[in-house]
Amino acid sequence: MDIGIQTPKVLIDRTPKKVHRFVHDANAALTTIDATFSLLGGASNPRASELYKKAHKRMSLLISELLTGDDLLPDFEVDAYQGVEEKTFHFSHESVVHQTEYFTNIMANRKIFETYESDLPAASVTKAKVVGIFWHQFSEFMPWFLCRAASKVATNEVRHYVIQTAFEELGMRQSDKIHADMFWKSALIAGITENDRATYCDHSSIKVALNFLKSEIEKYTTDAQILGILLGLEIPAKENIECIYKSLCYDENVKFMLDKSEFFRIHREIEIEHVRLTVSNFLRFCIHDQQKNDFNQGFHAGLDFWDFFWKSVSRQISHIQINR
Repeated sequence: MDIGIQTPKVLIDRTPKKVHRFVHDANAALTTIDATFSLLGGASNPRASELYKKAHKRMSLLISELLTGDDLLPDFEVDAYQGVEEKTFHFSHESVVHQTEYFTNIMANRKIFETYESDLPAASVTKAKVVGIFWHQFSEFMPWFLCRAASKVATNEVRHYVIQTAFEELGMRQSDKIHADMFWKSALIAGITENDRATYCDHSSIKVALNFLKSEIEKYTTDAQILGILLGLEIPAKENIECIYKSLCYDENVKFMLDKSEFFRIHREIEIEHVRLTVSNFLRFCIHDQQKNDFNQGFHAGLDFWDFFWKSVSRQISHIQINR
């Protein structure tokens, strides 16, 4: 029986270990190609530049498809991210609802995200790269900051509540689920390379922003100040995640794959618990007027950081676009 000619198929071992080794090697190759293209002056040749961009985009999409294959992304257990066993300050607790609304309104009045969006309304590859690199730097920094905060509070009871978010950021019981690393996989989906990271990760503005947080946590002398800055950093959690997402989605292919990515799937589910937890810390541990004043000092410092962070992102993107 004539069955015709069978086209051979390349079988790829899609176990996570093999896939991520392939992705690592492919990204290393892309970095080499980027450097070679620059050294040969390819940007001065319109046709070469066009072909390079198309090939680079296609390769990035192939890499991201491997990272977001359904067989590599089993449904995550949301229950694993439910945090502490709360006996008093549940989501529906009247004081939690009231204080969350109160602190959210203060954050909203700062118009941090509206300012960023109005400065840079259009999605672009440059915007995706700067946001991706700056956010990855912040994400890598946060476990240290949270652990330092936990080390400075006065009692183990307060430390118990503070350390919860650090535990999550570090992947809880799975070292391969560290959130900064998880985010970097999303950055790869958006076509950001190791070469981009080397270009932007040492930028002075992100260093200044993170050093501001370091100096704040080191100078604080009360638990309330520490709890306040933690809420200031958490209160715009939803806005931050969606702002990053929109900044990375410069085309529909990227948007489709980011919707499937583990980082965004998880963080769209868990950030509300982080806000509840940090609000409950205010209610639980800040009873007296001085404690409340200290908490507000830290809270506004957290918002100051976000204002500086997103303005730094905006300035860096504008600088790159102007100097092209």
